[in-house]
Amino acid sequence: MPTLFEFSQSIRNLNKEKKFSETLKFFKDNKTEFKPEDIGLNKFVVYEMISALIETNHYDVIFTFIEQHNVVLDEKNFGYLLKKFKDKPSVNWTVVNKFCDLVSIDNLDTECKTIEVERKGEKKPMELASDKENWYAFKTKALFETQQYQECFELSKKALETFDKFHYSNEIWFARRIALSKKHLGNSADALNELLQVLRRKKEWFIQNEVAEIYKENGDFDRAFKYAIEAINNFGDLEYKVGLLVLIANILEQKQENELS
Repeated sequence: MPTLFEFSQSIRNLNKEKKFSETLKFFKDNKTEFKPEDIGLNKFVVYEMISALIETNHYDVIFTFIEQHNVVLDEKNFGYLLKKFKDKPSVNWTVVNKFCDLVSIDNLDTECKTIEVERKGEKKPMELASDKENWYAFKTKALFETQQYQECFELSKKALETFDKFHYSNEIWFARRIALSKKHLGNSADALNELLQVLRRKKEWFIQNEVAEIYKENGDFDRAFKYAIEAINNFGDLEYKVGLLVLIANILEQKQENELS
C-alpha cells in the first residue's frame, strides 16, 4: 500500500509528463486507500488533481472533488491554478467565476514578485502582479463575460480603490469594464465619456470599436465611422475584426452609402 506521499509523487510525475488522463485514472484506482479528508488536506495532491482536471476540461469534477474531499484551497497555489484556466484555447468564464469564489480575497498574497525577462538580448527585471490583483482581474473579467454587469461594475470600482500600483495595465482594463458595464446597465452617456478617457491611455482597436458602437447607437454616424475606420486600421489581426467590418457596413448603410456598404 503506497503512502500518501508516494501517492502524491506518482500523480505529480504523471502531470509532469503531461499524462493528465492517466493522472485521473491513477487517482480513481488508488484513492480508496486513503481517507477523503486526508486527500483534501494534502495540498500537493489537491494542486496536481485540480491541474489535471483543468487540463482535461473536467471542470464540473473540480467542484465535486473539492466537495467530496472537504478541500480548503491553499492560497499560495490558487494563483497558479487560476492562470491555468487562462492558458486554455478558450476560457470558460463561468467556471473561472465560480473558482474565484473558492478563496477569501482577504487571504490572498499582496506581494509582487520580480522575475528576470530577456528583451532585445538584455535581461531586465519585471515585477509581477500579486495574487490579490490577479484575482480582481480574473473575477471582474469573469463577471463581465457572464453578463453580471452590476457586480462587475462594483468589483471593478473596488479594484481601482484597492491598489496604489497596477500591473499589465490592469487599471485601464478595470476602467474599461466599469464603462462597458455602465453601457449594458443603460448609461451609455457615461460609458462613452469613460471609454474615450480609456482610449487616450490605450489606443487599442477593440476600444475604438466599442466607442464606434455607442456613437452608432446614438445616431452619430459620422463619429461612429471615424472611430470604426481608426479601429480597422489599428494594429490587430483581421480575423478578430469580422464584427468590426459588419459594423462599418452598417454605419455606411445608415449614411446612405449603400454601394460602399
